Amino acid sequence: MLRNVLKLERRTEGNVDTKEMLNTVRELEGFLHWAPDASDPAWMTGIRSIVEFQREDGFFALLENFWVPSDARVDFIYIPTYLCSAVLMKAYRTDPGLLEGAVGRALARGLDCCTGRGLSGHGYEGLREQIRAVDFFLTAGVMDFLSDHPDMSREFTEMFDRIGGQFAMMVRKENFRGAWGEDYGEDIRRIDEALHYTVFVYGTLLRGRSNHLGYLRGCPCIGRGILEGFDMYDVGSFPAIVPGEGRVRGELYRVNRRTLERLDMLEGNGSLYVRRRVRVAAEAYTDKSRCGDDGGAAACDAIVYEYLCGVEGLREIPFEQQPYRD
Repeated sequence: MLRNVLKLERRTEGNVDTKEMLNTVRELEGFLHWAPDASDPAWMTGIRSIVEFQREDGFFALLENFWVPSDARVDFIYIPTYLCSAVLMKAYRTDPGLLEGAVGRALARGLDCCTGRGLSGHGYEGLREQIRAVDFFLTAGVMDFLSDHPDMSREFTEMFDRIGGQFAMMVRKENFRGAWGEDYGEDIRRIDEALHYTVFVYGTLLRGRSNHLGYLRGCPCIGRGILEGFDMYDVGSFPAIVPGEGRVRGELYRVNRRTLERLDMLEGNGSLYVRRRVRVAAEAYTDKSRCGDDGGAAACDAIVYEYLCGVEGLREIPFEQQPYRD
């Protein structure tokens, strides 16, 4: 199927066409949902067009003049910058070396520019447009990107941490109203969920074990779970799991990016352990909204730390003797 090639045009003061600029924003939103494919000439042309469209200051602005009314600045400077940066983030996650590294360089500058307003909109539309902008980056896989590349734009990473805290606070206080009383509860709960990671723990991070309070204090436990296809071994003062034919019993926690960074340091991510994405069958959820349609617990995707060293000579801990006790 033939697809339209993305066309970007920056307009000067005497050549402003609001209808055409809004159409360009819609085209960028559509392009964000394309599947990255370096073999697709239309997709590659779109990526190249975005990189070449970036201004020297890092913005992907549809207007030449930055000093325009605030609502126009949001609609035609910031929102296109969010969208172009999200597209490049999605492309970078697929291939960091795309266009000989030009995508990464443009992305770093674009992300810095995205921090000017905390992704919020103009005036009474501030929260609604912030939700919309966060969704752009969620579509691009921002949480995986930030866990892998937190230093590409430290300002952007810290901004997303703040936004995550802001939405978590709204959920805790059940404060879901916009400036005109509109209810954003469904969107805020959904985004709060998406701005956290689910981690499956099975050893010293379990409730009541030696590392729990130091690393998971205040993190919601969403339930107990069972991980299939892994075997557990006793390393001495902590357990290890490796792919196998057994099962592992543990607990599921929701954590923010900063907590995940601390867990990476504790586990020696990349050297002693490595993060894996797995499917965990839940035994029980403390959060009833996670139950299946029949009232029973459903499976969920989670991060787990897999042991990278050999387990020869170590004592296997059978499922019947779990959860682990230190």
